[in-house]
Amino acid sequence: MKKLLPATLLLCLLNAHAQQPRVFSGYEEFYASLPDRLFTGEGEDIAVSSRHSVRIDGREHRFRRAIAFPGESVYPDDLGRSATLYRSAGHYCVDGIGATSGTGSRHISVYLIDRNKGRSYKLPSLFGSCRALSRSANGVGFLRADIVNYRAAYDADGVLFSEHVLADDKFLAGSRQLEVRFVEPDNFYRFRLMK
Repeated sequence: MKKLLPATLLLCLLNAHAQQPRVFSGYEEFYASLPDRLFTGEGEDIAVSSRHSVRIDGREHRFRRAIAFPGESVYPDDLGRSATLYRSAGHYCVDGIGATSGTGSRHISVYLIDRNKGRSYKLPSLFGSCRALSRSANGVGFLRADIVNYRAAYDADGVLFSEHVLADDKFLAGSRQLEVRFVEPDNFYRFRLMK
């Protein structure tokens, strides 16, 4: 009986360790773990013109008339002078950060371009990324981030991601939510998925 106790204890400890939520070291790593990604891979560097546009395969795509998610603004320098381009069969996506300081780097401008319609859309910027977009039966899925229990610039509990879908030029709220909790004080980039 005594020999079974250490083996049972070891099994319990291993099981408890296996059930610990994974710790992510950034949002790109987190997004890569989600299912049905629309864009995979590293993307490619692309220049952003002073006209707030990019040239892809010989065609200029201007963002001035992009349809913006509620609460987001389209402005000429929001991507900076260089950004990252991602490609899929039906879409392009460009993300980048304009000149900023402090917590402004948490906001990454994300522009989705529908290759068939030629339309562009500005998606939520807080911890935004083209790699967060997914395939959905109704359109293109994306996440809107809200900081949980925000107390100060570097003091909060985590982030709540709410699922949305872009369908027929409309932003529709989904039913799924994901919550991450920060694992280190003052570090918004190391977290565990809670639900």
